[in-house]
Amino acid sequence: MTKTISLIVAGIAATALTVGPALAEKIEKIADKNVTAGGKTYEISNSRTKVTIAGKPSNRDGLKVGLDCKFTGAPGAEASAVDCK
Repeated sequence: MTKTISLIVAGIAATALTVGPALAEKIEKIADKNVTAGGKTYEISNSRTKVTIAGKPSNRDGLKVGLDCKFTGAPGAEASAVDCK
């Protein structure tokens, strides 16, 4: 019984490792509060969205076309975080 549970747990761990984080996408367009990257549009709030650029805190005014960014949140909705390089 414990061997079966161990195999199941190992299978879940292996699945979690293969999913990984979202890949960075280049910002293509910025219009007011909306940012388009990788064909997906996100709303960026100055107060609720955590924006970092090169590891330093910023706001949406620091976002520029061409930056490689990782967005946390669903496309078409407000992003909770944006991490750019």
